[in-house]
Amino acid sequence: MANHKFNLRELSDRELFALQQQILAEEIRRVQEDPNSILVEADAPIEEDLKALRTLFNKPAQS
Repeated sequence: MANHKFNLRELSDRELFALQQQILAEEIRRVQEDPNSILVEADAPIEEDLKALRTLFNKPAQS
């Protein structure tokens, strides 16, 4: 894992926004790759929401 240090105060608004977008993209990638994630696309039919809820409620509690 790369160790990058940023002095955020030195970044322009444009650079800060670009960094925020990179962070968001990385967070999304991690969620999508997590085998414990349940993802439902925003435009998916309601049946997909119900299927995800059934999966969620049928999962054993994690400690």
